[in-house]
Amino acid sequence: MRVRVKLFGLLGRRFPDYDLEKGLEVEVPEGARIGELLARLEISNNEDAVVTVNGLVQKTDRTLKHRDLVYIFQSVVGG
Repeated sequence: MRVRVKLFGLLGRRFPDYDLEKGLEVEVPEGARIGELLARLEISNNEDAVVTVNGLVQKTDRTLKHRDLVYIFQSVVGG
């Protein structure tokens, strides 16, 4: 199944052809969870990304559905 992913912060720089408007279409297995999507995109748990699915903040154990819209926000640190 496919989900559309939009990356924020510096996360989009990991993908050479990343389109800010369109994001990425990512193929994931049926029943995949957000944590599996993050692993596929090589976004580690240490990065403390905030993930929304269809506009709602979700935990990494949420199961994805075909055509979900996933936003991944890079956490901000500093002072």
